[in-house]
Amino acid sequence: MNSVLKSKELSEMVYSILYKAESEPLEQKDLDKIRSLSIQRTGISGKQTDIDAKEIGRFTNLEHLIINGFEIDDELLEIINRLEKLRTIQLSRSNIKTQNTFSSLLEYEIFDRCEGLGPIVGNSKKIKIIGQNKSTLDLNTLGDLSQVEELDLNDLSVINISRVQQLPNINTLDLCGSNIDDSSSIARLPIKTRLDDEYLII
Repeated sequence: MNSVLKSKELSEMVYSILYKAESEPLEQKDLDKIRSLSIQRTGISGKQTDIDAKEIGRFTNLEHLIINGFEIDDELLEIINRLEKLRTIQLSRSNIKTQNTFSSLLEYEIFDRCEGLGPIVGNSKKIKIIGQNKSTLDLNTLGDLSQVEELDLNDLSVINISRVQQLPNINTLDLCGSNIDDSSSIARLPIKTRLDDEYLII
């Protein structure tokens, strides 16, 4: 297998996505065809993969990206932000070690059971944060949420929910499975709010 990528497992993934014979070399023009990519630090067997998350920078036309189990530091964030066509990103079980933010080009950010949420959360129209066992989320620690139209907070204990009052563009707030510290602060907002399994205007 000849490949422009160092990671054998990432190369195998690209061959599979493109239905390309492994007898053919993998070239940059092949990576340019990839629009969606999901990389995992740990494979199905429980063993660590040989994937270096920084290699996602080679996929210059990515529009959708899922990163599972990797540490997000300044260097990796900079690589992600150079992906000019990226529109959606999902971080799962990732430890965030940066105080910087995603590019404002993103439309949808998903954070699934991540640690270290902070300024990186923001700049998008739609944001979803999934906790675990009502893990605590302080809305005041998140980044610039002024562009947010939909905010989805699941399985969290949310404090400083009153910050929602300050978001000029929000129209939908999903709190399914979450506790909040002050329901009165959002009770009269003219937005669609989901509690349990139904959307209610509260």
